[in-house]
Amino acid sequence: DAVDRVRALGPHWDRSAGRDHIVLLSHDEGGCWAPRGVAANAIILSHWGRMDAQPHSSSRYMADNWESDWKSSIRAPDGAVWSFEGGSRRMIGHHPCYDPAKDIVVPVFKPPSALTSSPFLRPPGSPSPPRKTLAYFSGNLAGNEPAKYSRGIRHRLVAAFRGKDGWRLVGNRGGDYGRDLSTSEFCIVPPGGDGWSSR
Repeated sequence: DAVDRVRALGPHWDRSAGRDHIVLLSHDEGGCWAPRGVAANAIILSHWGRMDAQPHSSSRYMADNWESDWKSSIRAPDGAVWSFEGGSRRMIGHHPCYDPAKDIVVPVFKPPSALTSSPFLRPPGSPSPPRKTLAYFSGNLAGNEPAKYSRGIRHRLVAAFRGKDGWRLVGNRGGDYGRDLSTSEFCIVPPGGDGWSSR
């Protein structure tokens, strides 16, 4: 159990039942994977502030699906063996993926070289490019995806706004992504098949 391992390192967890501990969960679905003992009290840093009352995994990749009950041992990056006695669902339990009263959403890292067209990286004094697009999205437009994908949001986005004036919905990564972002008023970031997104 994750809490037992931390408690074995010293008295710090027990002083506050973990309320003064910060845990980074960079997994695709963020805090959804947190063991219930950690999720209950520790401050979770995650890229995804998912606040569903009854969260369900939206990952298409079985290894990322926290609702699957993993029972077999796997090798950890440091060479140790992680085992899920009684299954991973027993370890995770049922809890919100994000608690706005204690958890913090942090952006994912994107190197400056990936955003060369960003208006924030232009030389001082140079003019901003005109923002000709009202709303922009580039990614999987869900044309061949089941309704569960993106919780149906991308399907509805395309049905309602594709081809409308001011809207630019591009399948996959079209053109110069940084330029397209910098010439848009709003950049749409709907969920996809997984929680992780660097947008």
